[in-house]
Amino acid sequence: MMRFRLALGLILLGLLFACAFPLPFPPFPEPVEGQPPGEGQPTEEEQPGRQLIPELVEGQPAEEGQPPGERQPTIQVPTALVLRTLTEEQQRPNYFVFSNYPYLAGGSSAETIFAFNQAVEGQLLQQLALFKIDLASFRSETFSFSHPSTFLSGFQIHTATRALVSLEMDLSVYHAGAAHPLPTTLTVTFSLENGQPLTLADLFVPGTAYLDRLAELAAGQLRERGTLLFDEGIAPTAENFVHWVVTPHGLTLIFDVYQVSPYAAGVQRVTIPFEQLTGLLAEGAPPPGLSAAPLTVERMLMPIQVPDPAQLEA
Repeated sequence: MMRFRLALGLILLGLLFACAFPLPFPPFPEPVEGQPPGEGQPTEEEQPGRQLIPELVEGQPAEEGQPPGERQPTIQVPTALVLRTLTEEQQRPNYFVFSNYPYLAGGSSAETIFAFNQAVEGQLLQQLALFKIDLASFRSETFSFSHPSTFLSGFQIHTATRALVSLEMDLSVYHAGAAHPLPTTLTVTFSLENGQPLTLADLFVPGTAYLDRLAELAAGQLRERGTLLFDEGIAPTAENFVHWVVTPHGLTLIFDVYQVSPYAAGVQRVTIPFEQLTGLLAEGAPPPGLSAAPLTVERMLMPIQVPDPAQLEA
């Protein structure tokens, strides 16, 4: 009996408290007779604490204040030459590869970026493949040396505008046991306007004897230096003028060791001013593209230092 009275008292006490305090939320209004359902009730805008999210209509751009991810701003990244590094090391056969080279990135078309990087990386990787083939051919000799064979490369950028890029890559290839490394030069001149690499013939009027003129001018400079020993290396053939770059000062021709002079004389470079090529250049002198706005170059390296074999053995 006592328990029943105690439970009844608690229930009555709870009812008193409920009547004494207001409800924490507004009561739903009772519908008025003759009023359509929903009218008179608070709208979504009037409900406190309610955040509205606008609905998106397919094909309609998102308005300001829209949740992130619905509309992303377009950021135009400028075209630039950036540095890339290739490294590789192996014990059997023992060799080491370290190569820096330029890589095009940014706002140019995807086709232009692909074509430029393929022109640069394609030449470099081809030379690296030949290096590894040579190692496989002389595997027994390579294993007998404690110091590694090396494939090293750096690059120089001679022209970098938004219309034209002209660069050279300087390689130093050393096979363990050789007397010295062998330097090799690779060049790329690329039109960013046309999206393709340029050949030497592209710079000159078709049908002109530009090779004869280049051979004449280059031979004159080499003779003045006393570094022209092999005349066949300067003969007016396309094979003798494979390596060249465009600079603000003129057309620079590059001759690897043993082409026009012995190893001790090193790589030979001859710069021919554009004024001496007047009447031969396809679009005047200097070639178009040199005067275009400069291209961003994040890092530009000087030629690599050729390692001393004595230091490698040490």
